[in-house]
Amino acid sequence: MGLDDGTRWLSPEEMRAWRALLGAQHRLGRVLDLELQAAHGTTLADHEVLIILSEQPEGALRMADLADMLTISRSGLTRRVDRMAAVGLVSRERCASDGRGVFARITPAGWRALEVATPVHVAGVRRHFVEALDPDELDFLALALEKVAVGSPGPGLISPAGTFGPAAHAEAVATG
Repeated sequence: MGLDDGTRWLSPEEMRAWRALLGAQHRLGRVLDLELQAAHGTTLADHEVLIILSEQPEGALRMADLADMLTISRSGLTRRVDRMAAVGLVSRERCASDGRGVFARITPAGWRALEVATPVHVAGVRRHFVEALDPDELDFLALALEKVAVGSPGPGLISPAGTFGPAAHAEAVATG
């Protein structure tokens, strides 16, 4: 495969943007994961599951939909949810209306873990991401990445903004 095979190669500017996106994603994910593990013994991946579940009505979501939102394989999600269920953060429940469907549900212990770990996570996001950008850069970056995500194939890349933590838990208990 030679350079004259018809491929539109990335320009230096395009390559710079692409590598910057990948580098920032990997570095931010790694440092946020390390901070959560050091402070609370939880991973960023598990925290993300708890966040998504906390944003759902009744704190539950079909496993297939959760896998799509996390952009991971269903088998990968099953392993993650099984590990989280073993320590009581989530439960797995059969769908009453469809015997094949399985829900992941945040448990009271999962709510507590989310409530204590989220301040560390938010502080890390602020320190390592938000404070590195001025408000105009942050707005531009959000618009640009939303445009890329919407135009990319695959479900669940952008989910509506939700709430989590004590207020959402109190609301779920009150309405549940």
